Amino acid sequence: MKGIRKFFVGAVVLACTMGVTSCTHNETKSYEVKFYDDTTVLKTEKVKDGETATNWTPTKEGFEFVDWYATPNFKFAYKFEPVHQNTSVYALFQSTQVVEDTRSWAIVGSGTSKVLSTSGFGNTINAEHLLTKADKKNEFSITLDLEVGDEFQFAINSNWANQRGGGYLETTSKDGTEYFEIKGSHLSTNTKKCNIGVLVSGNYTLTLSTNPVDDYYDTKDAYYTEENKESFNYNDFDKITWVRNGDVKEVVDTVYDLYVKGNLVTGWQHNTDPEYKMDYDPKTKTYTYTHQFYDYDEFMFYSLNGDSISDGLGPVSIKFGQVDIENSTDKITGDKAKDSNFQTMANGTYTFTYSLETRVCVVTYDPTFTLEYTPNTQWYIVGGGSSELLSISNWGRKNLDERFLLKPVEGETLKYYITLDLQVNDEFQIVKDGQWGLAHSFSFVQNPVVDGTTYFTDSGNIQCKVSGNYTLTLNVSDTSKRFDTITWVRNGDVLSQPVKTIDVYYKLSSNNDWEPVLIDSILSNAEVKVTLKLEEGDKLCFVYTDNGQKINAVYPGNLIRYTAIGEAKDDNANANFSTNADYNFVCDVAGKYEFTIDYSTGTPVVNTTLIPEATSYEVIIKGSMTGWANSDRIASEGDVVTFNYTFAEGDEFGFAWFDATTTTSYGNWIGTSCLGTEGDANSIFSGENNFKCTQAGTYTIKITKTSDGTVSVNFYNI
Repeated sequence: MKGIRKFFVGAVVLACTMGVTSCTHNETKSYEVKFYDDTTVLKTEKVKDGETATNWTPTKEGFEFVDWYATPNFKFAYKFEPVHQNTSVYALFQSTQVVEDTRSWAIVGSGTSKVLSTSGFGNTINAEHLLTKADKKNEFSITLDLEVGDEFQFAINSNWANQRGGGYLETTSKDGTEYFEIKGSHLSTNTKKCNIGVLVSGNYTLTLSTNPVDDYYDTKDAYYTEENKESFNYNDFDKITWVRNGDVKEVVDTVYDLYVKGNLVTGWQHNTDPEYKMDYDPKTKTYTYTHQFYDYDEFMFYSLNGDSISDGLGPVSIKFGQVDIENSTDKITGDKAKDSNFQTMANGTYTFTYSLETRVCVVTYDPTFTLEYTPNTQWYIVGGGSSELLSISNWGRKNLDERFLLKPVEGETLKYYITLDLQVNDEFQIVKDGQWGLAHSFSFVQNPVVDGTTYFTDSGNIQCKVSGNYTLTLNVSDTSKRFDTITWVRNGDVLSQPVKTIDVYYKLSSNNDWEPVLIDSILSNAEVKVTLKLEEGDKLCFVYTDNGQKINAVYPGNLIRYTAIGEAKDDNANANFSTNADYNFVCDVAGKYEFTIDYSTGTPVVNTTLIPEATSYEVIIKGSMTGWANSDRIASEGDVVTFNYTFAEGDEFGFAWFDATTTTSYGNWIGTSCLGTEGDANSIFSGENNFKCTQAGTYTIKITKTSDGTVSVNFYNI
């Protein structure tokens, strides 16, 4: 039994009056507040502008009313405040039925604590990972040590079915101290699927309380099937509570090898030679690493589960987010809030001291530096886009041959150039190899704006904003990468507009791991459309590839992000979308949208249209031919009712429509004032209020009721 299911139901405006003479809006300034249970309207209240709706308590057999909410996903409680628009309110009910939870729950995660270090995010589930069920209660508990940096959720198997994550935490703090955090995730905008991160080490008892009768399934997810439904299982009443019993009871002896990996120091290659390995002191439980770094290097430290990268990455990593800034040198920098990589500010010898117990890193600096800076002499352009060269680059993973190689500038030293077509929204960097060693991005571009026109912008990469044929020149410093620059010249319009077949996909945050979904295969100068139902906060992007080329880790395809959105106009819904740090489309207004990705100019442009939600209703016909009794009800298909009817000359009649809000037996009248303009037989039907047939025959009747309450009737010859 499902106690609660979630649906999006938009506010419905029914302005057609119930009299026999009009179907226009009521001129008085008032609004309708509809109270819903799922998709069923419990009550409709007409409220004058500036007044408040009446708070009331609905009843439902077998359920207890919890509260009213402003959104169908129950994220925001409804506040009974002055009404200034048509409003939908949603009832949350909890089943009074008690059903025993027979599932077996386990903790799944990763970290350095004893239990989570063996979990591998659920790849291994054994006795130490299982929660213990309380007697005669749906409460499952586990007592274990947790270390700072550990992450976990609860699930019923290694596939993370029925996962219960950060959104189920009753609280993350106690007595002003934050013990846990809800980790952000690109996999889902729903915090119930986000990991729980540990901020304070200790021994904890974690308790998952469940209410299986109130489980529901997100059947609207594009990847939902009956076979994988348990991956889309949710509950609005399950919760995770916790008690910190004290300090960690059992210190884990497992020590992970940590290695440095970076732009200049290793060319972003994995290198497990002793020179790149941190030293570990078991007495102090600290890692240290001293090494000479070039100015402007970018790097991090990472762990392995074994002796090589083939054994997989380990649970420990060190980035700038763990730096003790007050006690560290100002020669090291980064973005602490984003836990970015380290970046050096000068040539010198740097020492990193990292405490395994506190997860804090202190960095010191010594100006001693004996390395010779040898500028690289071979450079490639890598990227993605719709231009001829970048469309086959695949960011250097697929192709890195002479076509992408920058040539030395004749008569100049340490200057390298490439001439190529670039289309709007093409993105690229200049690197030394397929691992993106010595990567040069937007910060190296000189004069990206000329005479008020933006030619290049920062998208994390270098993004072209004006199509054309360009010569890009990398000017390499002989002392530090910091002083490298990228200069450019636009030679004119693009020289070629290749047409080929491409596959276009969409990727949505609410799909598993942003899994790509194929929209269609089209010519690269055509357009493609897709309709998606989105919730507020959903993130998405589009990707295109060569026809038949599958998207995977090796070939991620060419991204179409928010920077490709068209101008917001009255005839589109582009204003309903914004962007984030990853330049994805972010839906700000829930609804059903049609996306059009247009390639006709050689550059993808995305425009959106908001599709009104169809409203279900029924229609009857009544008149002299029925003795003014109601006919059987005829159900709509979306907004339209279509049926055939045979009339005699002189028959007088009308229609009435009914939906979930209709409270009278005679319904909402449809008379001659609702006669449309499209029917080729409309002139045969006239009258002051009721329709009157002037020519006997059988006709097709089409009644359309739009979301704003307007009703039209059209008659057609058969």
